[in-house]
Amino acid sequence: MKRVAFLKGILAAVVMLACFQAQAAVVGHLTQVDGRVELLRGGNLPSTPAKVDDTVEPQDVIRTKSLSKAQITFIDNSILTISPESRIAIEAYTVDLAQGKRQAVLEIFQGLAMAVVNKIFTAGEPDFIVKTHTAIMGVRGTEIGIRVHPNSSTIMNFQGLTQVGNIFPEVGQLSGNSSKAAHTFGPLNDKSGRWVFLKDMQATTVDRNLPPTLPYGISMGDRELFLRQLTSTVPQTSKVYQGTDNSRGAALPAAVGGTTMPVAAKLPGEQTALTTLNTVTVPPLVVPQVAAPPPVITPEPVAVPPPKTYRGGSPWPKNTGSPTR
Repeated sequence: MKRVAFLKGILAAVVMLACFQAQAAVVGHLTQVDGRVELLRGGNLPSTPAKVDDTVEPQDVIRTKSLSKAQITFIDNSILTISPESRIAIEAYTVDLAQGKRQAVLEIFQGLAMAVVNKIFTAGEPDFIVKTHTAIMGVRGTEIGIRVHPNSSTIMNFQGLTQVGNIFPEVGQLSGNSSKAAHTFGPLNDKSGRWVFLKDMQATTVDRNLPPTLPYGISMGDRELFLRQLTSTVPQTSKVYQGTDNSRGAALPAAVGGTTMPVAAKLPGEQTALTTLNTVTVPPLVVPQVAAPPPVITPEPVAVPPPKTYRGGSPWPKNTGSPTR
């Protein structure tokens, strides 16, 4: 009996430990799902349809179909909004409130994404990393937009500070694997030319096998265009989620200044087919012009000559030849 009780105790402990580890692996929730959004657990097939309140974990992949989008609120209240026809992966995401540390690594394979990073810790190096096929960026409490092209990436820093370099070690002069290299950004006054530092309303483009371009200014119109393309459909379901540190159950601080990504931006200006992805131009109704009927021409009456008569007034007989005189 004692042995049975001992085995039951071990089994209960294993189950509790497994539940704790499963809970601790949750790094965020889907707080908006619009259209067809798929979730690949651990990056593996088959995919499952995503819905609001679904949890996300490290190594998960989220992809959106056409006219669909999603929004993830992480456990530190940082927000990632994903545009239609995009695909992202959560490589790593840990938050330790006791030690004041965060390690977040996301990768964007295609499409557009906007990150609103909650600056909850003061770190010497960036603790929120975003990668594309050509660029790697360290986000220091920032609002950034990322657009992935076939052979380049454009990074637009709307607010805060972002450090950007090329993803390839031979271009960025980094050593080790990409995950390790992502966390060796160096000081902010780095003069080696490996990095560019984007301030408010600045952008850069990173082509394949080339260092990032010098920062160039962007306007509010550029930001509005990006938001239109990012939120090009009307949201169906969304939810405000208060993040927590799952290992302790403690509520995390809200985003600095209450910064959040709008679920669907209501932006000024005319919505054209060039600036709004889901705009359908409907041609004006054309009313066919009916031609007027041609005028009716009434033929003039033909004058009929009077019949020939004799001198005396008698009618000319038919088929008798010449009259008798």
